[in-house]
Amino acid sequence: EIFLTRIGSPETRALGIPGASLLSVSPTGELAILIKKGNLFGTAGGGTLARVPLAGGTPRQLLEDAFAADWGPEGRELAVARQLEGTSVLEFPIGKRLYSGSGFGLIRVSPDGAYVAALENDQTGSWIDLIDAAGKRKVLATGFVYLDTIAWHPSGKEIWFMAVEAKA
Repeated sequence: EIFLTRIGSPETRALGIPGASLLSVSPTGELAILIKKGNLFGTAGGGTLARVPLAGGTPRQLLEDAFAADWGPEGRELAVARQLEGTSVLEFPIGKRLYSGSGFGLIRVSPDGAYVAALENDQTGSWIDLIDAAGKRKVLATGFVYLDTIAWHPSGKEIWFMAVEAKA
């Protein structure tokens, strides 16, 4: 479940959306969430992408079979990683297919909206892709057995991530 707390206040309240995971918060205060997940005990797994105001309310469902999403810099468009016709695809904005891959974890849109950084994985390991608006892909970092937590530096010139390297 997703909870809300404010800086300077000890109060915390549930948004009342059981089984949901928070994917991204827009600059305008709207949440991109994943509901109806297959894995209710962690952050991994697919489900229904929805948007909901930060103040709470009924989520507006957008699409099925999503795994990850992130708001663009203006907070109007969403990038999404989802399963489509048996293939893992990255779209930005929703409906514009940028890239088809083996499997995506987290995705993050650059501060200027020109790139999407994606954690991708298959049976051999995990790596970080950088995909531009034309769908051109560049592999930035490889050789990991596990990748999690990816974020753009506010300058847009660095990508921060947490990973476990494969032993040589």
